[in-house]
Amino acid sequence: MTDLSVIQTLEGALASADPARREAVLTHVTDMFVGGCGHYSPVQVELFDQVFLKLSRDIELRARRRLAERLASAEHVPAATARELAHDPSAEVAAPILRNVLQLDDSDIIAVASNGSDDHLLAISGRAHIGEAVTNVLVDRGSPEVARELAGNDSAKLSDTSFGKLVARADADPMLAAAVGTRRDIPRHHFVALIRNASAAVRIKLATAEPDFAREVSDTVADIVAQIGREAGIVSTDPAAARAEAARLMHPERSGDFDTAAAARARKLDQTVTALSLLGHVPHDVAERALLEDKPDILMIIAKVGGLSWKSLKDMLHIHARHELDIDELLRARKDYEHLQVETAREVLARYRARLVEERAAG
Repeated sequence: MTDLSVIQTLEGALASADPARREAVLTHVTDMFVGGCGHYSPVQVELFDQVFLKLSRDIELRARRRLAERLASAEHVPAATARELAHDPSAEVAAPILRNVLQLDDSDIIAVASNGSDDHLLAISGRAHIGEAVTNVLVDRGSPEVARELAGNDSAKLSDTSFGKLVARADADPMLAAAVGTRRDIPRHHFVALIRNASAAVRIKLATAEPDFAREVSDTVADIVAQIGREAGIVSTDPAAARAEAARLMHPERSGDFDTAAAARARKLDQTVTALSLLGHVPHDVAERALLEDKPDILMIIAKVGGLSWKSLKDMLHIHARHELDIDELLRARKDYEHLQVETAREVLARYRARLVEERAAG
C-alpha cells in the first residue's frame, strides 16, 4: 500500500466518523494497522499515529482498553499513541501497553511508576528488561503484590539498595522471600540475610527449588550456624560420654521419642544432641548444629524424619531457644511442624548428609 493510498484511506475514515461511529472507525483502522504493521513505512506509521490519537480521545473506556490490547500485540506501536495510552489514568487501558510495548522510553515508564496506581506498577513489574532506575521506584512505591511480581521477573535489574529493601520486606512475606531468594543475581550478603530471617517453610521451598539452590541454602545455613556457635560459645563438652549415655537411655522397651524428651527436659545438651542424632540418623555435628542455629528449621526437619512427637519437639525447642518460649512462639512452631511433610524433610536432610560427605572428602 502506498503512502498516498494510506493517506486517502485514513482521511476518509476521519471525515466520515461522526461521534456515534468513532468506535467502529477506530476498530477498522486498528485492524488495518495490526494486519500490516510489519510492512508499513515510517511515514505510514506516523500517519496511523495521528489518526489513533484523534480517534481514541473522547471515546468510552471499553474502546480505549480494546485499542490498547490490540496495539500491545503489534510488532511496532506508534510512539505517540503508545505514550498516551501508557499514561492513561485507567490501569485497564495502560496495563497492556506498560507490560508489553518495549519501545516506551524509561522516562515515560518512570513517570507512570512515580504517579500511577498500584495496578499501573504491577503492569510495569512484568515488563521485559526493566532497568534499575525503574525498579528502584517500583520497590519504593509498590505493594506486596508488585514486589513479588518484580522479584519473580528475572529480566528486571535490581540495585543493591533495592535488594536490601526487598529482603527486609520479605521477613513478613514468605512468597516474596521465595521469589527474591531464587533470583540468580541476588548478592551473597543479601542472600545470607534472607536465609537468616526466613521461616522454615521458605527455607525448605528454596532448598527444593532446584539442586543449585539446595546447595546454596545448605552452605549458607551451615555458615550461619557456625557463626552462631562461635558467638554463643556453646559446644558439646564430652560428645563420647553423651553418646554412651544416650545409648544407655535408649532401652528397647522405651521409645526414642520418650528418651529424647527426657534429655531435653533435663536441659542436657550433649545427651539431647546424641539422641537427636540417633533418631534422625544424622551425624552428631549436624544434630548439634540444629540445636545451635537461630531458627528451628533443621531441628524440625531432623525431628520429623525421626518421628518425634510435637511434645518431644517442644521440649527440645526450649534448649534450642535457650529461653522459655511464650505461647505465640510455640503455636507458630507447632503449626510449622505439623505442616512439614516427612518426605520433604527427608529430601532436605539427605542433601545435608551429602554435603557433609563432600566436605569430609575435600578435607
